[in-house]
Amino acid sequence: MIKLSDKTIVVTGGTNDVGQAITQNLTAMGADIAIIDKNPEKANRLIDQIAEEREIKERNGRAAYFEADLTQPEPVKEAFSKAAETFGAIDVLVAGLFTSKVSLLSASDYLTDFERLTNVNLKSAVYATHAALPFMKGRKRGKIIFLVPDLMRWGSEAESLTAITRGGVIYYARSLARELAPLNISVNVVSIGPTEDYLLSRDPGASSIKVAEEKLMAAMPMGRTLRADEVAQVVGFLASPSADAVTGQTWAVNGGLTMM
Repeated sequence: MIKLSDKTIVVTGGTNDVGQAITQNLTAMGADIAIIDKNPEKANRLIDQIAEEREIKERNGRAAYFEADLTQPEPVKEAFSKAAETFGAIDVLVAGLFTSKVSLLSASDYLTDFERLTNVNLKSAVYATHAALPFMKGRKRGKIIFLVPDLMRWGSEAESLTAITRGGVIYYARSLARELAPLNISVNVVSIGPTEDYLLSRDPGASSIKVAEEKLMAAMPMGRTLRADEVAQVVGFLASPSADAVTGQTWAVNGGLTMM
C-alpha cells in the first residue's frame, strides 16, 4: 500500500460521499487531513470515526475540521492558514467541492442558478488553489487535484451550467500544470462517474435511487454506479510520490461513461 505518512492534505467539500471516502482512504494511508467545508455536523462525525480508527491503527493519519465558506476568498485563506498552523504544512490540495443542477436554458431561474454554480463550482476551486499555493511554493513541491463530474464531459442534457462552471476547471488545471511544473507542483483532475449521491442530487425529484439510476445505466458500459472508494483510490495514487511525473491530466473514474 502506498504510504502518505509525511503528508498534510487539505480536502475541500469533504463531507459528501466521495469526500468522506477520500478522507478515510488518505488517513488510512497515513496522511493528516484538513477538511475545509461548511457542514460541521457531517465533518465532526467523520473526524470522530477517523479518531476511533486511529486508536486501532496508530499509523493512520489525523483529521481536523476548519469551517469556511469556500465561495469567499478571505475565509478560505484563513482556513488554509489554520490548517497549516495545525499540521505544520500543506502538501496536497484535493479541491472536491462541486454541485450540479438540472436546469434548462429556458428556465426562469437559469441565471440565478448560473450565479450560484459559478460561486460553488468555479470560484471555490480558484480560491482554494490560490490559498494553497504559498505553502507549496516555498517548499517547491506539492500536488493539486480537482474533482469534476464526468456527466458534464458527456454533454448531458440540462447540465450546461455544471459543464461551464466545473468544466472550466479542467482547462484551468492544464494551464496551472504548465505554470507550476517548474516548482515541482503537479496539477491533475479526477472526473467522477455517477455515484448514488450524485444521481440523487442531480435528480432530486426522483422517487428513489433506482428511478434516478435507470436513466443513466443504459449509457454505462459497466452497468452500475461508481463506489466512492473507487474514486478515493485514484485520488490517493495521485497524491502519492508514485504520481510525481503525472501532471496536466484528467483521470476518468467513470465505469466507461465517457472515453476520451
